[in-house]
Amino acid sequence: MSNRYHLTVVCLMMVLILSATDAFSAQRAAAVSVSPFAGAYLFDNEQQLKDRAVYGLAVGYNFDRRWTGEASVSGILTEEDVSGGEDVDITQARLDILYHFRPERAFVPFLAVGAGAARIAPDGLDNDTDFLFAYGAGFKYFFTERVALRLDARHILDVNDEDLQREDDLVHNLSVVGGLSFQFGGVQPAPSRRQEQAEAAVEPQPVTVEEEPPAVTDSDHDGVNDERDRCPETPRETAVAADGCPEIVTFVDADNDGVADALDACPDTPAGVAVDLRGCPLPDSDGDGVVDAHDKCPATEATIAVDRDGCPELTEELKIAGLVIEYTTSQSGFGAQAARELKLLAAKIKSTGQGRLVVEGHTDSVGSESFNLKLSQQRADKVRQALINDFGVAADRVVAKGYGSADPVAGNGTQEGRQQNRRVVVRYQP
Repeated sequence: MSNRYHLTVVCLMMVLILSATDAFSAQRAAAVSVSPFAGAYLFDNEQQLKDRAVYGLAVGYNFDRRWTGEASVSGILTEEDVSGGEDVDITQARLDILYHFRPERAFVPFLAVGAGAARIAPDGLDNDTDFLFAYGAGFKYFFTERVALRLDARHILDVNDEDLQREDDLVHNLSVVGGLSFQFGGVQPAPSRRQEQAEAAVEPQPVTVEEEPPAVTDSDHDGVNDERDRCPETPRETAVAADGCPEIVTFVDADNDGVADALDACPDTPAGVAVDLRGCPLPDSDGDGVVDAHDKCPATEATIAVDRDGCPELTEELKIAGLVIEYTTSQSGFGAQAARELKLLAAKIKSTGQGRLVVEGHTDSVGSESFNLKLSQQRADKVRQALINDFGVAADRVVAKGYGSADPVAGNGTQEGRQQNRRVVVRYQP
């Protein structure tokens, strides 16, 4: 990593040296920028990938002249740094915040920090997703008020706690890229005080003579001038139309809840919501769309799908086949989609106070039977502990059992078949 840190120091020194440049105003508030880029991406030895070129596109929006939010997508075509290693395609997406120094000059240094994710796809193997945290610095040099040369250097922290090939969950990578930045729209900076004084000395300021407004009379005090009032003797505090005549009263129910606006204490109730005599929504403590009077599971989270009784509603697939979580070889973690369905199963147990969850662990036939039994039990135990620790299910409501490779659902002779056999199944038993 020493060479990478030296390269970072060189980039920062370039920023400090060039920052002495003075020129016209360039960075604009409310502008949109589009920045294609290319450069070098250096991997940590722990990741066992060869250093390669990186290319991509960044799109940003200037909240003001100093702060910018930016989204970027980049790609890297590399290969494993071992003899006969597979090709690896990497796609990265990241959201960054940039802070610009000296935005009134043509040379604009900046600092950046952000986070994102990387999709790592080796040929013939399962994809993996890493979390990224990045920070660094760079500069923009504006040739015109719309076009700038741009250079970025980022220290990238790559995190993956489920990749069994790594000894460390955290690795350190470096990205150095350059390109052009195109700026569209934005607010023209206000002229300096010196410019304003110079313009004022050249152009004489016009003298404005304020004319007194004509007298306004409203004899019946209904808010309509006598000139436009067709009913000039309307009694006080009478609601009138634009012509000064009494307004015709009609039944108005703007939110269509069956309560007239004149009596509606909650005039913006969403359509279809049950209301009381005052037009206000009936109480729904857990926000699941079922009022408390009819809710048999009143503590259900608002994000959980419920049935008409307000209790968590399992999909037909979860009722029949259960939740199936597939794994890569020797892996024991699970993804975001599985986590959402585990949350639903946990809510079913907690809200109804009935039934239990059975967690089954399975592997393919690769490896010894003792290894597979241990691995399948680890996978089942990890899901069980997640249900208990992360989703609040009582320990006596969850059972975990590893079956090794004894119960395949597909042939182990193909990669696709082995993928299907590496699984954990979570079933709800009423």
